[in-house]
Amino acid sequence: MTARPELTARLRIIETTDLHMHLRGYDYLTDRPAPGTGLAAAATMIRQLREEALNTLLVDAGDFLQGTPMGDDPAWAGTGAPHPAIAAMSALGYDAVTLGNHEFNYGLDVLQTALSGAGFPVVCANVALSLGARPSSDETLVPPYVLLDRTVLTLSGEPLPIRIGVIGFAPPQIASWDREHLNGRVTVRDIVQTARARIPELRKAGADLVIALAHTGIGASEESEGMENAALPLAAVDGIDVLAIGHSHRVFPSPHFVARPGLDPVMGRLHGKPAVMAGAFGSHLGVIDLTLAYEQGAWRVASDSATAFAVPRRASSAPDVLAATEAAHLRTLTRLRRSLGRTETPIQSYFAMAGDMSALAPVAESKRQWAIEAAAEAGAGHLPLVVAVAPMKCGGPAGPDHYTDIPAGPIAQRHIADLYGFPNSAQVLQLTGAGLRNWLEQAAGAFNTVRAGDRDALLLNPDVPAYHFDVFEGLTYVFDLSAAPRFAPDGTEADDTTGRVRDLRYNGRPIAETDEFAVVTTSYRAGGGGAIVAAANARVIATSAQTMPEIIAERYRNGGHTGRTPPSGWRIAPLPGATAIYETGPGGRAYRETAERLGLTLVGPGETGFDRYRLNLS
Repeated sequence: MTARPELTARLRIIETTDLHMHLRGYDYLTDRPAPGTGLAAAATMIRQLREEALNTLLVDAGDFLQGTPMGDDPAWAGTGAPHPAIAAMSALGYDAVTLGNHEFNYGLDVLQTALSGAGFPVVCANVALSLGARPSSDETLVPPYVLLDRTVLTLSGEPLPIRIGVIGFAPPQIASWDREHLNGRVTVRDIVQTARARIPELRKAGADLVIALAHTGIGASEESEGMENAALPLAAVDGIDVLAIGHSHRVFPSPHFVARPGLDPVMGRLHGKPAVMAGAFGSHLGVIDLTLAYEQGAWRVASDSATAFAVPRRASSAPDVLAATEAAHLRTLTRLRRSLGRTETPIQSYFAMAGDMSALAPVAESKRQWAIEAAAEAGAGHLPLVVAVAPMKCGGPAGPDHYTDIPAGPIAQRHIADLYGFPNSAQVLQLTGAGLRNWLEQAAGAFNTVRAGDRDALLLNPDVPAYHFDVFEGLTYVFDLSAAPRFAPDGTEADDTTGRVRDLRYNGRPIAETDEFAVVTTSYRAGGGGAIVAAANARVIATSAQTMPEIIAERYRNGGHTGRTPPSGWRIAPLPGATAIYETGPGGRAYRETAERLGLTLVGPGETGFDRYRLNLS
């Protein structure tokens, strides 16, 4: 039976996600233009995609308020103008947006002030100010969903009404990751359980189509309580038609994902439903095209397609997005160009995952100096002090240019954001030797298993981001990569492995399981970031009033950093006859001596833009 044009409509849903304040084509950390990047460039493509379709919706799946130094600008609230991200999104006419975990980094007051200027609905069903007996009776922070009453043009040009329900979800882990801001103020429910309770409400309210805007990635197939990456179980909930997801900074559909039951990475379907995830920083746009049939007074999805489009680097920036963010842009540049001090040696992160401490040392030293006084004031000055620090910019999904590379010379405020770009506080935790070992075992999961005789095995595990690889200043230890990792990236422990950490010592002395330590880390890690169980379960001794960027900046202003790079306290156990491939950005070629000191030999460029180095593990 041929569909009647007057009863058939096409609807295009365009998604952005994880913009992280990349609003303009500008790299604030290098203080130079970055043409073809950010929302301003994506906006040009958004308008093209809109022009090609009769009916469109533009949505965002969260993490838009934090990410670049513009997001750290405290002055916007005093100007009376909207937050720059809100202003940019309003200029583009977003139809609906949900909250990501990073929206909560600055606390509820900042978030609510920012959202008050939104010219579009912001929805999130599982973040509640107070809980009811069930999710449908919660008092949510923002509306759980919105009903969009629109008129669509059919293929014959006839206007017909449609009611579209858009519901939002955030990862439950925000309650831990930002507990210093949220504890006692909000409660976060499980994504899938909330969806099961709320979706029937949308259908009962007459929604012809239900779109789930979910700041959650594609993780395990099986549902479990409090899942961070719950997209697959969420897609199985009855009543959801379309999913626009995010959080993991991946692109879907794409070859990055492997087909399995419920997951079709070629057609872009989760449990048969169209789904998109648009990368990060405006790099991609997710596009779902629906053919809708009007039958018996209601619409149904007759066919669908899902695609992720890369935003071309040649894309020009949209003038209205530039105009909406111009004042904040200029304030940010003025702030970032302020001089703080000097470094006598370059600071770079190209080889941080191979043992180079260049980009870690300034952060570690800042933490240590703050913690010495903080631990003493808390009555824990007698405990041996250990500093945990992880590389912040080290390639990964963000690409081969995503590295810290600060030349010797003046240090400006922008360099602080390069070293540590998140508004987390510093914290001192009390841990036993057993807890330290477990923490290190989780860090060891950043490496793939390599055995004696293996040739050119890929060294780094792509499922573990560099910022979850903590290095412990004050300890020495060895990783035996021939052993299987003791922990999975989600923090679950294997039953059949003794682990990888060998010869763990403090000041040359073997560490006993019952030894007590003061460990300096961040509120993100102590709050469960990275699923480091030992850190999340530890007693908090002290918390800084300043953010980590403020602590590092103060250290430079006081002349505390010279650029000295201490040797790393960890190494990989010898594996006879084995070699491994370490991938890093092409900018690492300027630091040949560092690579050679670490035993790395340049092989050449790889297929994805990263350089490949060979590491002799014999």
